[in-house]
Amino acid sequence: TGGSWTVTVNMTEETIAEWNAVQAADTGNGVAFDVYFPELNKSFIVYAQVPETLPMPDVSQNSLATMEISLTINEYVGVSAPIVPSGTVSY
Repeated sequence: TGGSWTVTVNMTEETIAEWNAVQAADTGNGVAFDVYFPELNKSFIVYAQVPETLPMPDVSQNSLATMEISLTINEYVGVSAPIVPSGTVSY
């Protein structure tokens, strides 16, 4: 399959903690990502390697710092039944 996937996230204490947990879960075989689309009630599933360190954020004056995290896709599963998130989901 191969390829890459770039995920852009806001740099906050919460997202740093979440990505540290994702990095810790990667045993070298990659991590499963379930990208949920509630309006379709479907998910796109990929297995990807996460970087060992978080990238330097994009820092611009008077703007939110964001990080572009490059993932290396090991396997693209495709459209699947979703794993519906619990709690609050923000888009």
